[in-house]
Parts: sequence; C-alpha cells; structure tokens
Amino acid sequence: MEDLKIPADFDWKTIKDIQLTLTGYANSIVEVTSPEGVVYQKAFLTRNEPYIMKLTVPTYERSLRLKYMGQNIELELSSGTIEYIFN
Repeated sequence: MEDLKIPADFDWKTIKDIQLTLTGYANSIVEVTSPEGVVYQKAFLTRNEPYIMKLTVPTYERSLRLKYMGQNIELELSSGTIEYIFN
C-alpha cells in the first residue's frame, strides 16, 4: 500500500448525485432505471409541468433509462444536472 501512487484529484466516491428535471406531455408515471433495469425512482408527471428529482447512482453508471407513455429513452450522464422534455 505504501508504494501506491494515487493522484491528488482522485475521487474516492462510489456514488454520484444527479438532478434530473423531466417534463411530460401528458399526466402519467415515469420510471427511471439503470440500463440493466434497476429501478431508481418512479414519479407522476403532470402535463407540461417540470418535475425535479434527485437521484443517487453508482459512479460506474454512464446512462439512465426513462420509461414514459410507451417511450424508452436512454440519457447519457454527462453532468450532474440533466433536463429532458418528452415529445
């Protein structure tokens, strides 16, 4: 262990926080999952009203899957704040 060279900016976290803002075109349930199908959160979207959810996901996750009104959308986790409007 003494010989390990770890960069000073190395992030030891195993989780990351995501703020996800979703807007739906109809009153319905949205399900947010991992690409493998692990459900992180379900929420009721009210038509044309943004819904903000805060998620904590493993750092290895690179994307999320949204299931809404028959749609199956994959979102890349490119930042800690993501906004998506369903069409």
